[in-house]
Order: sequence, then structure tokens, then C-alpha cells
Amino acid sequence: AHVMGCLWASLAVCGSEDFTWFQFWGKENPGNGLYTKGEPVVVYMCALYWAVFTLTGIGYGDVVPFSPPEYVVATLCMLAASLIWAWVVANIVSIIATMKHSSNSHFHTIDYVNELLRDNAVEANLGRRLREYFMKTKEVKEQDFLNNTIDELSPELRIEVVYAVHGHWIEKVWWLKNLPPHSEFVVELAQNLKATLHTPSEIIPNRPELTIIRRGLCIRGGLLMTTGHVYGEDLLLNNEALRKPYITLVLTFLHTLSIPKPLFEQVLSRHPEAAPHIRKAFVIFAVMRGLLYRADMYRSAQKRRYDAPLLEVAAKSFYPSDYGSQRSSSVFADCEGSSELQRARLTKRWSNQSLNAAPESSLRKRVVEAELSSLSEQVSKVEARLRARVQGLEDLAARLTEQ
Repeated sequence: AHVMGCLWASLAVCGSEDFTWFQFWGKENPGNGLYTKGEPVVVYMCALYWAVFTLTGIGYGDVVPFSPPEYVVATLCMLAASLIWAWVVANIVSIIATMKHSSNSHFHTIDYVNELLRDNAVEANLGRRLREYFMKTKEVKEQDFLNNTIDELSPELRIEVVYAVHGHWIEKVWWLKNLPPHSEFVVELAQNLKATLHTPSEIIPNRPELTIIRRGLCIRGGLLMTTGHVYGEDLLLNNEALRKPYITLVLTFLHTLSIPKPLFEQVLSRHPEAAPHIRKAFVIFAVMRGLLYRADMYRSAQKRRYDAPLLEVAAKSFYPSDYGSQRSSSVFADCEGSSELQRARLTKRWSNQSLNAAPESSLRKRVVEAELSSLSEQVSKVEARLRARVQGLEDLAARLTEQ
């Protein structure tokens, strides 16, 4: 525009002996003295005005050529301006299309889904769920784009970006915090996370994988989990019995990042510097979960020991015709060592009326109370020892973490 304006202004100044476009404009506006004086600033502003509306293709027509040279210059300027303006518009459109490339691709997918639903006469409810699902998959694609972008960075810059993006959940996995700061193992682990979108009311089975919730709500193990929560830290353990046997119920659309155990082991094999730290965390994890598992097994065994004979004795009390004397003796033989306690508990639960009629009921009651008191003391001592061991392991884990 500036070049065209200077060229057009030069025609008004150099062609002053002829009737120029500037002189005509002065006659069209006789009341304005600026046009009659012919000051260079005024001439340039009028020429720039002509250049802009010629370049943009508006063409008001209030500034027009009068001499042959002006017609030639105006024609060449209009041809050049049309090409320049087309190039400018094309570049602007290209920039806008590139900026919204992910959105355009996403909308193309939605269009394909709509065509699929229309051509196959899918039910309205299912169609609505499909559209909603694909609308939510945009976040999953953004995660893939982020991983591809991080892969193209330099090693140092990649570490900084990964810790800036994923640092909020790395701090919540206690055995990752024990690793050296800015570990390449953590960077590759984060880069191998797979983005998944789960629909409402979906059941996620219990699998050995580390999972991070990016967005949404779910229930796992009776706890409500939302954005930023992490579960599956026990994928380090090889024994299925030591891992938490929880399934996950999805409440809303759930966007998760997860890495399965086989892929985790592959990443770990490529970083031997992180193996000692993970091994130490594995030992601590196994001991803690092993103690809890043994405590649960002990409680279950105690419950079976005291409750199983009671069921048989209760059945004998309510259905005496189905049990002979031989059966009765075998039942009480199984309770040897604690028969008074078993019979007393059965008396209280199942056959209080029949045993109260017996003359030795008061003696049995005193014996039951004494044995119950002794048993309660033993259980309390066992629980205290278990709590002390678990507390000791937690202290040990804390010291190792500080080291």
C-alpha cells in the first residue's frame, strides 16, 4: 500500500503541468483549502487512501485517473493488488485451518459417526451415547498429541516438561518418590501411559496396572475417586493374593492414563539405575501386604474354628431326629479342648431354652464367661503385636524414603 501510494502521489506532483487526479479532487472539494495548496503530506494521505481501497478491491471511485500515465499506473496497480490480496487471504485461511487442525479432525469424526447412525438406523439412545463418547475422545487424542510432541524435544527439556505435566501424580506414588530427581525412568514411564475413556456404569476389572485419573468420577474399594487420584500402585507385587482385589465402578465419563505390568517391566529393564530402588520398594510392599494377609488368614481360621462346629451342634439341637448318638459324639469330639465354650456359645445363639432347663446351666455359664474373658485377652495381645509390626514397617519405609 505504501509503494502504491508513493507511486500515485508522484503522478500528482510530477504531472503538475497537466490536469491530475489531485487537482480534480480539489475542484470536487472547493471549500477545503488543503487540496488547493498541494502540501506533500496531504497528497501522500490521499494517495495512500487510493492505494488501500484499490488493494482491498473496495474501489469507492472518488479518486480516479485523468491523464494517460495515470490510467496506465492505475491498471498495473490493480493487477498487482489483486494478486497480492489473494495471497494474503490464502495465507490467513491456511493459518486458521492449521490452528484448528485437531478440532477439524474431531468434527470430521463426528460427521462420520452421524452418517453411520443414519445409514444403519441405530436407536436414538445408542446414537446419543455414541455421539457423547466421541465428543469426549478429543481429550484422549490431545494426550497422544502431547506424547508425540514431548518425543521431539531434547533430553533435558523432555525431562522438565514431563515433570511439569505429570508431577502431580508422580508425587502420589510413594515408590516413585524414592527415585533420584528427574529420573529418565519416570520420563519413559510417563511417555508409555495409555489414555483410555470409560463410559458411565462401566465396570473396570482388577488388573495389575498403574492408573491415573485425569478426569471423571469412579468408585473403587468403597472410596470415591476423582481427578488426580492414583490406584494400582501394588502392580509391583507378583502374588495376586497380596494385591487389593477391587474392581472400579465408573460414575461419569472417566479419562484415565494407565500402564500395564508387562510394559512397566519392559521400561524398567531399559533403566538398570532405577532397578535397586524399585526392588527395595517391592520388598517393603511385600512385607507389609504379607503381614496384613497373614492377619486376615488368622482371623478367618479362628472364625472357622469356633463357628463351624456350632453349626453342626445347632442343627442337632433343632433337628435331633436327623442325628444319632454316634453323630452327636463325633460333633462334640471335634470341639475337644474348647467344648464348654462351644456349647455355651451355642446355648446363647441357638438353644438357650433347652440348655437353661438343664441343672448344670449356671455352672456352664460361669465357665463360658471365664473362657470368653481369656480368649478376648489373647485376641487383644495378637492384635497389639500385629499393630506394632505394621507400625515398625511404616517407620522403616519412612526412613528409607528419607535416605
